[in-house]
Amino acid sequence: MKAERVTVEESSRRVDGSVRNMMDNKSIRRTTTVTVGLLSTIWLIDMVDRVMIGLALPMIGDEFSLSSTQLGGVVSVFAIFYMLGQVPVCTCIRQEHRLATQMKSPRSLGL
Repeated sequence: MKAERVTVEESSRRVDGSVRNMMDNKSIRRTTTVTVGLLSTIWLIDMVDRVMIGLALPMIGDEFSLSSTQLGGVVSVFAIFYMLGQVPVCTCIRQEHRLATQMKSPRSLGL
Protein backbone atom coordinates (compact mmCIF):
# COMPACT_ATOMS: atom_id res chain seq x y z
CA MET A 1 0.00 0.00 0.00
CA LYS A 2 1.43 3.30 -1.05
CA ALA A 3 1.06 6.27 1.31
CA GLU A 4 -0.75 9.16 -0.28
CA ARG A 5 0.72 12.61 0.16
CA VAL A 6 -1.85 15.34 0.36
CA THR A 7 -0.74 18.93 -0.10
CA VAL A 8 -2.43 21.89 1.48
CA GLU A 9 -3.78 22.97 -1.88
CA GLU A 10 -5.39 19.59 -2.50
CA SER A 11 -6.98 19.52 0.95
CA SER A 12 -8.41 22.99 0.43
CA ARG A 13 -9.88 21.89 -2.90
CA ARG A 14 -11.75 19.12 -1.14
CA VAL A 15 -13.56 21.66 1.03
CA ASP A 16 -16.46 23.36 -0.71
CA GLY A 17 -14.73 26.32 -2.34
CA SER A 18 -17.71 28.66 -2.34
CA VAL A 19 -18.30 28.30 1.41
CA ARG A 20 -14.62 28.77 2.17
CA ASN A 21 -14.36 31.86 -0.05
CA MET A 22 -17.50 33.33 1.51
CA MET A 23 -16.04 32.82 5.01
CA ASP A 24 -12.79 34.43 3.92
CA ASN A 25 -14.63 37.39 2.39
CA LYS A 26 -16.69 37.92 5.56
CA SER A 27 -13.62 37.83 7.77
CA ILE A 28 -11.72 40.16 5.45
CA ARG A 29 -14.67 42.58 5.34
CA ARG A 30 -14.99 42.48 9.15
CA THR A 31 -11.25 43.03 9.61
CA THR A 32 -11.29 45.91 7.13
CA THR A 33 -14.28 47.53 8.83
CA VAL A 34 -12.71 47.28 12.28
CA THR A 35 -9.38 48.59 10.99
CA VAL A 36 -10.94 51.57 9.24
CA GLY A 37 -13.06 52.32 12.31
CA LEU A 38 -10.06 52.23 14.65
CA LEU A 39 -7.92 54.35 12.33
CA SER A 40 -10.72 56.91 11.98
CA THR A 41 -11.14 57.10 15.75
CA ILE A 42 -7.39 57.52 16.28
CA TRP A 43 -7.29 60.21 13.58
CA LEU A 44 -10.20 62.05 15.23
CA ILE A 45 -8.54 61.98 18.66
CA ASP A 46 -5.27 63.15 17.09
CA MET A 47 -6.95 66.08 15.34
CA VAL A 48 -8.90 67.11 18.46
CA ASP A 49 -5.65 66.99 20.43
CA ARG A 50 -3.92 69.34 18.00
CA VAL A 51 -6.88 71.71 17.71
CA MET A 52 -7.28 71.97 21.50
CA ILE A 53 -3.78 73.40 22.00
CA GLY A 54 -4.63 76.13 19.50
CA LEU A 55 -7.93 76.90 21.19
CA ALA A 56 -6.39 76.88 24.66
CA LEU A 57 -3.43 79.08 23.67
CA PRO A 58 -5.10 82.47 24.35
CA MET A 59 -6.27 81.27 27.77
CA ILE A 60 -2.80 79.92 28.58
CA GLY A 61 -1.31 83.27 27.57
CA ASP A 62 -3.76 85.19 29.77
CA GLU A 63 -3.27 82.87 32.74
CA PHE A 64 0.51 83.04 32.75
CA SER A 65 0.93 86.53 31.20
CA LEU A 66 2.90 85.20 28.22
CA SER A 67 3.81 87.21 25.13
CA SER A 68 3.16 85.96 21.60
CA THR A 69 6.79 84.85 21.31
CA GLN A 70 6.53 82.85 24.51
CA LEU A 71 3.26 81.29 23.35
CA GLY A 72 5.06 80.24 20.16
CA GLY A 73 7.67 78.58 22.36
CA VAL A 74 4.92 76.72 24.26
CA VAL A 75 3.52 75.39 20.98
CA SER A 76 7.00 74.42 19.79
CA VAL A 77 7.76 72.54 23.01
CA PHE A 78 4.40 70.76 22.74
CA ALA A 79 5.09 69.78 19.13
CA ILE A 80 8.62 68.56 19.88
CA PHE A 81 7.52 66.38 22.79
CA TYR A 82 4.58 65.13 20.75
CA MET A 83 6.96 64.16 17.93
CA LEU A 84 9.48 62.53 20.29
CA GLY A 85 6.69 60.54 21.92
CA GLN A 86 5.84 58.98 18.56
CA VAL A 87 9.23 57.24 18.26
CA PRO A 88 8.86 54.83 21.22
CA VAL A 89 5.19 54.24 20.44
CA CYS A 90 5.96 53.29 16.82
CA THR A 91 8.86 51.10 17.97
CA CYS A 92 6.57 49.23 20.39
CA ILE A 93 3.90 48.76 17.73
CA ARG A 94 6.47 47.52 15.22
CA GLN A 95 7.93 45.04 17.74
CA GLU A 96 4.44 43.81 18.68
CA HIS A 97 3.56 43.31 15.01
CA ARG A 98 6.80 41.40 14.43
CA LEU A 99 6.06 39.09 17.37
CA ALA A 100 2.46 38.56 16.29
CA THR A 101 3.44 37.55 12.75
CA GLN A 102 6.09 35.14 14.03
CA MET A 103 3.61 33.44 16.36
CA LYS A 104 0.99 32.76 13.67
CA SER A 105 0.85 29.18 12.53
CA PRO A 106 0.93 28.28 8.84
CA ARG A 107 -2.65 27.05 9.16
CA SER A 108 -3.92 30.45 10.30
CA LEU A 109 -2.15 32.02 7.32
CA GLY A 110 -4.02 29.70 4.96
CA LEU A 111 -0.98 27.70 3.91
